[in-house]
Amino acid sequence: MPILTFIQNMRYKILATLITTLLATQLFSQKNNPFLKIQADSVVLYDFEPQSKIVGDIIDADGNLSKNIITRRFFVLTREQKKEAIDIFTNPNSYGGTEGSCFMPHMGIVFYKSNAVIAHLTICLECNSIHSSVKIKKTKKMLVGGEKYIIGLGLNDKSFKRAKMFCKKLRLLHCKS
Repeated sequence: MPILTFIQNMRYKILATLITTLLATQLFSQKNNPFLKIQADSVVLYDFEPQSKIVGDIIDADGNLSKNIITRRFFVLTREQKKEAIDIFTNPNSYGGTEGSCFMPHMGIVFYKSNAVIAHLTICLECNSIHSSVKIKKTKKMLVGGEKYIIGLGLNDKSFKRAKMFCKKLRLLHCKS
């Protein structure tokens, strides 16, 4: 076998191995994503304004929308929008970026079943920080009122861009830039 043919075959094998590894990693991380197992009747995205500098999460300790926010708009997400939001905000592979500390969120995603809150995310794209009521890999646990999981890392660059595009598509008030 000529050396050139051998090198070309090795390139194809290496490329095939890399693609298989990347796909397997992506599928494995999503397979273990607890948000994919949530059986919600509806998923609602809230576009809101904080009423004070201490916002906390979109859902209070009693399971209601927080009184610390003023809801500007809300959207019942379609199946496709729900899938995209889950992939962007809850996929462990979305994380690894730098996280700020302002946490003045303007977006929340709430999962409902029979009109009761079963899970929620509170999102601040200003500081790239997300609070989740459900444990996501690559997070650290912190008690704030009830049990909350605070993402330990911000969204990576690719996922942050996807998050901005997602909220621009929905024309959320704080996603203009």
